[in-house]
Amino acid sequence: MIEIAISTIVTILITYYICKSINAGFDSKENSLIEKEKQIYEEVENLKNERKSSKRELTNVKEQFKNFYSEQTEKKKKEVHTIEDWLLENTGVDVHKLSVAKEYAKSKNMHLLSALLTLNIISVDQYELAKKIEPTLS
Repeated sequence: MIEIAISTIVTILITYYICKSINAGFDSKENSLIEKEKQIYEEVENLKNERKSSKRELTNVKEQFKNFYSEQTEKKKKEVHTIEDWLLENTGVDVHKLSVAKEYAKSKNMHLLSALLTLNIISVDQYELAKKIEPTLS
């Protein structure tokens, strides 16, 4: 009977230690899962912040694009419509020189570009370029 009692006590102790080691394994796994959960929450918060900053950047880029696009449309509205406009914008000709050349061209029955070249207001290169561009202007 003593042998049965000792055997039962040893069995109980072995069972207790086995259960305790199994429980310790579960506790360590639970702690690691809790740590992983905390890391996931931190990553989610970081992703939320990154998304917000990306959204702000996208909004800024959209505004810049809209401003650029509106500037481009304004420039297109100010497009050159005549050879005179082109000369004023792309050569060193000012309004006074252009009016003098117009009067000279009218008095000599010449083309405006020829009058500008004759009066040495534009160079030969500018004259040739203007001749090429003139048909494309309305």
